[in-house]
Amino acid sequence: MRPAERRAAQRQPAAPAPATPSQQAVHIDDRASRLFVLASILVFVAILLNALLLGDGGLLASEPTPRPSPSVTASPSAAPSGSPSGSGSPAASGSPAASASPAASATAAPSPS
Repeated sequence: MRPAERRAAQRQPAAPAPATPSQQAVHIDDRASRLFVLASILVFVAILLNALLLGDGGLLASEPTPRPSPSVTASPSAAPSGSPSGSGSPAASGSPAASASPAASATAAPSPS
């Protein structure tokens, strides 16, 4: 053989070895599986972007309007009346005996005069 022929023979790769069953299993060319995996990844990315951009505290979510803070003010109806009755007023109960207020029992009983 001439040196040029030797170099040409060395450049040509040897015939590839046949693929083993495990190598064939890894390189399955199935269009339906490829599309399913691609669709699954796209759905995952869409859900992730929705949460990051539009979710609670997301980048594009609007800030909630601040609620007014309750101020502490004394109102006349909220002040305790001093009577131990449950209703708070002697006129609310139907009978003077049911009221525990001293003012109600004084007005219900006739005064000896």
